[in-house]
Amino acid sequence: RETNFGVIHIDKNNLNGAPFKMTVVCEVLNPDNTNKDFRGKIVEVLGDMGNNDVRMLSVLRQYGLSQTFPDQVNDEIKDLPVNPDPQMIDEQIELGRRDLRVLLTITIDGEDAKDLDDAISIKKLQNGNYKLYVHIADVSNYVRENTALDDEARLRGTSVYVFQ
Repeated sequence: RETNFGVIHIDKNNLNGAPFKMTVVCEVLNPDNTNKDFRGKIVEVLGDMGNNDVRMLSVLRQYGLSQTFPDQVNDEIKDLPVNPDPQMIDEQIELGRRDLRVLLTITIDGEDAKDLDDAISIKKLQNGNYKLYVHIADVSNYVRENTALDDEARLRGTSVYVFQ
């Protein structure tokens, strides 16, 4: 396959059981070769590139991004609610958050999204015009400065979008 290296030839002994047309991670065995005759070894079979999870894994591997979080981060987030209870919602409203639950709200995140953090609502006004609401998750409500989660967020401060 063509890469930044050029063509990488993989001997059948270095296929690591990889079937054809699969997305793989390849180690270049002779990266300093000056004539662009590179040899490689399959070190991991990720799967079929048509699968969204495989595409995401390939991006993670390509850029050296981690799939896991440090224990200290996991400890910090373990008590965060997946679904806030009514009391928590009422407390947040008392602290100044606006309650927009009466609006019909639709996520704009894709079907395969792992987090639903962007949405829109439209409301028809009395004068016939429309008001568009754009809702974006308030990450700062959960990620506090100078915490392990904040440090990890800085390392991962780029969103990765995989398009078909």
